[in-house]
Amino acid sequence: MSVVKVVRRGVAALVLVVAFSSCSSGGSHAAPSTGAVAILSFVVPASKKCGPALIAKVPVSYAVESARNQHVVVDGHVQKGTDAASNTITVPVPCDNRKHTIALVVAGERGHLLGRVKYVTTLRTTG
Repeated sequence: MSVVKVVRRGVAALVLVVAFSSCSSGGSHAAPSTGAVAILSFVVPASKKCGPALIAKVPVSYAVESARNQHVVVDGHVQKGTDAASNTITVPVPCDNRKHTIALVVAGERGHLLGRVKYVTTLRTTG
């Protein structure tokens, strides 16, 4: 079974578990370098203005260590562009004046999953 299938099947449960332990927006968390799978940083803005657009382009930065692969997941949808262990990608988020979930899910060599959840609120304005 591919990691993407595992991520898709387990992301809802992982998001719920991680949400209880990490309910912050923005910022990053550093982990010591131990050789184990680690999320070194995960940065998502707390809000994103998008004007009258229907989709907000939200920058997401992350850095992981000792991971087999990693995925950024927006409202349950796995995003492309996460092949590198450290990267900044732009993800599409509906611009609807609501809070959206952005998760970083990391898979280790032994199949262990590690995750972190952040929230972004999109701010749509009309004019």
